[in-house]
Amino acid sequence: LGLFFVYGGIGSRPNDIKSVAHRGYSKEAPENTLPAYRLAKEKGFNYAECDVSFTKDNVAVLLHDDSIDRTSNGKGKLTDLTYEEVLQYDFGSWFSEDYKNIKIPTFDEFIKLCKEIEMHPYIELKGKCNNEQISSLVKIVDNNGMKTNVTWISFNYEYLVWVKEADDTARLGYLSSRFSDEILNKTILLRTGKNEVFLNMDFIHTYSWCIRKCKKEKMPVEIWTVNNEIIIHFMHPYISGVTSDCLIANKVLGKEK
Repeated sequence: LGLFFVYGGIGSRPNDIKSVAHRGYSKEAPENTLPAYRLAKEKGFNYAECDVSFTKDNVAVLLHDDSIDRTSNGKGKLTDLTYEEVLQYDFGSWFSEDYKNIKIPTFDEFIKLCKEIEMHPYIELKGKCNNEQISSLVKIVDNNGMKTNVTWISFNYEYLVWVKEADDTARLGYLSSRFSDEILNKTILLRTGKNEVFLNMDFIHTYSWCIRKCKKEKMPVEIWTVNNEIIIHFMHPYISGVTSDCLIANKVLGKEK
């Protein structure tokens, strides 16, 4: 653990650390489905990550992979399938018979649900998208009255630039598996003076020297995907957000030792 984080002392983390449910409560419900997000809220999460891609006919849906093979009873790349075609498939049975016949949710349905249950979504932009498609997602968020209550994240830097161009107040997180000065400098350039920007790192490569550099630039750091309580106890106190399949950071840190 010392390789990854500076030990901050158990219980020394801030109380407002963000706990983000990875693809919903994906430990007990099929990822990127509406039941998974409802369950995340029931479990105590106020933030949840989703993966957004587009069908052949330009409908934004929640899906992590390029294809529907792993998470449905169908096969094929999402970009080769229309929304109506994708709707024919079951996106729940692969996980459990309790979720039989669950359909793939549209991005609009997801945002409406987040508003209903007071969930702050972390929207990961996946796949091959163009500027027009990214702008359409920003409009969906705005039309649902969620403009000030979402976070946009992506490994694709250009996608975040497009979000910034569509909404200069958008909260942006640059996803990166490894830290570099180039990554930090690019993340800094996402700032508009009106928005919040942060670096979203794989916890395995979030070394103490990375955090020192980010802290010097006043760049917040969040980490993914942490499913081990020990890691949360020993992570650097500067880290302000944790994405997990099942752990709520505040609850873990609040446990009696």
